[in-house]
Amino acid sequence: MFRALSLRRSTQAFLQQQRCPSNPPSHPHFQSLLTLQHLNPNPNPNFLRPFCSSPSSSSTSDAEIRKYLGYFALLLGCGVATYYSFPFPENAKHKKAELFRYAPLPEDLHTVSNWSGTHEVHTRVFLQPENLEELEKIVKEANDKKQKIRPVGSGLSPNGIGLQRAGMVNLALMDRVLEVDKEKKTVRVQAGIRVQQLVDGIKEDGLTLQNFASIREQQIGGIIQSETRDIDHQLYDVRCKIERLIREKCMKEPCMLRIDICAVTFRMEVGAHKQVEDSGERSGGSSTNDSGTGGISTIDSRADGSSTRYSRLDGSSTGDSRADVYVAMVWCCIKVGAHGTGARLPPIDEQVISMKLVTPAKGTIELSKEKDPELFYLARCGLGGLGVVAEVTIQCVERHELVEHTAVSDIKEIKKNHKKLLAENKHVKYLWIPYTDTVVVVRCNPISKWKGPPKFKPKYGKDEALQHVRDLYQESLEKYSQLTARLVIYRVEETTTKSSENIEPDINELSFTELRDKLLALDPLNKEFVVKVNQAEAEFWRKSEGYRVGWSDEILGFDCGGQQWVSETCFPAGTLAKPSMKDIEFLEELKQLIQREEIPAPAPIEQRWTARSKSLMSPASSSVEDHIFSWVGIIMYLPTMDARQRKEITEEFFHYRHVTQTQLWDEYSAYEHWAKIEVPKDKDELASLQARLRKRFPVDAYNKARRELDPNKILSNRVLEKLFPLSETN
Repeated sequence: MFRALSLRRSTQAFLQQQRCPSNPPSHPHFQSLLTLQHLNPNPNPNFLRPFCSSPSSSSTSDAEIRKYLGYFALLLGCGVATYYSFPFPENAKHKKAELFRYAPLPEDLHTVSNWSGTHEVHTRVFLQPENLEELEKIVKEANDKKQKIRPVGSGLSPNGIGLQRAGMVNLALMDRVLEVDKEKKTVRVQAGIRVQQLVDGIKEDGLTLQNFASIREQQIGGIIQSETRDIDHQLYDVRCKIERLIREKCMKEPCMLRIDICAVTFRMEVGAHKQVEDSGERSGGSSTNDSGTGGISTIDSRADGSSTRYSRLDGSSTGDSRADVYVAMVWCCIKVGAHGTGARLPPIDEQVISMKLVTPAKGTIELSKEKDPELFYLARCGLGGLGVVAEVTIQCVERHELVEHTAVSDIKEIKKNHKKLLAENKHVKYLWIPYTDTVVVVRCNPISKWKGPPKFKPKYGKDEALQHVRDLYQESLEKYSQLTARLVIYRVEETTTKSSENIEPDINELSFTELRDKLLALDPLNKEFVVKVNQAEAEFWRKSEGYRVGWSDEILGFDCGGQQWVSETCFPAGTLAKPSMKDIEFLEELKQLIQREEIPAPAPIEQRWTARSKSLMSPASSSVEDHIFSWVGIIMYLPTMDARQRKEITEEFFHYRHVTQTQLWDEYSAYEHWAKIEVPKDKDELASLQARLRKRFPVDAYNKARRELDPNKILSNRVLEKLFPLSETN
């Protein structure tokens, strides 16, 4: 093409030279042009456009017209291509286009997000087996086709460690208690069962778990694979529970279901089970399974007493989609949680005494400390990269009551009593309040130790403890009145067609964590304002001192607040007989660092302890039996849905995390929680992280097991492949 253009220009130059004689041109194609002239001495003047120093105005006008016609044709072609590229569903192809409106997503495209909304993927492959045989078939077929099926759980990991755009498998429907042995105090369960489900299922047998993680909505398979936290997609977990109940209870005639999910009661009027044809009855971008569902008409109660939401799941006249209902449930569920701690108690994975693992290369294998102990201790905290955990046998303890004692202390008292607090309490944790001297000490012990419930009358009631925070909120609203007015106007314009559930709730009905979220939403990155909020929190804890008695699964609960960024590290703290006090030094340096860098760090900084774990990939892994480890979590809340504000908070959090990492991690041999590690974008930082992980964990042994059990890497995702790259020599 370029040779043709060059020849054309040379021809034009030659013809011009003939009309306007001058020095012979010294062009590389001159001999070719002479030959052309010899063959056709009288070239057609219309064949080539004259190219002389004085072109006619008509030729210039024609060129301009041709140019703009070309531009118009290009623009028209781009518009047509763009129009037909939008993912319209079948029943919308011939509808009139609406300007500035996004087309709906395809019905088979699932949006999968972690709870805090910090990581999200879209996938067309989201598989949910109902039994072991289906799971084995899914894994085998995926391995044959080299199709990715990353295992995901309940949607709680801050870094989205379970997300994979190419495909995922979720065990929400494999949630049965299979066997209870009262004598051995063991229980065998399917890995998709949630912690709260399990606890409720075995309490009639007089059993419970030895310890709990921070939130009890994890699936058991995820809680051990990511080390005390779960991996992703609570939305599908809740949705599938509802759909299965409909299939079981409402096959022939309408019925009323009362469903208790995550301590929230939902009453649903369900129509008879029926097939839903693909004829436009489905709403929005949500999808159903092939069997369809009947119409779920109402959700009429919530744990926090907020307004009722009515919605139909069959896409009928209310206009709401299934997704709206599922999301409402998920938000309620997340409010229930428990932080596990206790220097004598190991992490959750240590409670697992055997497991059934479905692997791509070797099928289903059973692992325990008797059967292949090396692989058992590696796979027990395997990050979902060695196989899909299908069944788990857990060592339980007798169900028992606890007395919780909450008291406010300071650094001086903590240093004096720290060793005693670790040694004498079954569960203990500290809540440090940045920019104050306050340290909240929460300890829990069996009621037998107290010889009955303690006789203690609190000085302040719930309303009195919250009044200081409410007053600060009212004062802050006045101070930020102009900003609040703009936000309200924006929200009114944005949500004029929405229901009354978005009406601002009564301030007296809000819990402390809800009040804190609303306060921080006003000015989350203003250090002086955050300090005031922290001081109000310290006052709240001072007025909340006292005792609480209840069953262990009820007492070991902690309201973590709303959506958030979290970085949690684990580091050695000596032994139970001889604590190193490094854990207290870490917090002293951290608080000094926050003040020096003027970081708008909200409260609390949570500190807890566990015994060592034998799981090789656990951050608390140790071969020394009486080693203890401290876990410290820093936090920044995401109390707003404004994209720009969330981005600013995210940037500030990663600055907070970075200075903590550079100043403290190496000094204290601190390693980040697997569910909190964010893969660096910078190549040098990534290489440094990979080298650091190799110093702490048996990466070569882990990668060797990955190659043997999952040679096609169908269980991997970006996080695993970046942290543990597989080379030919592994």
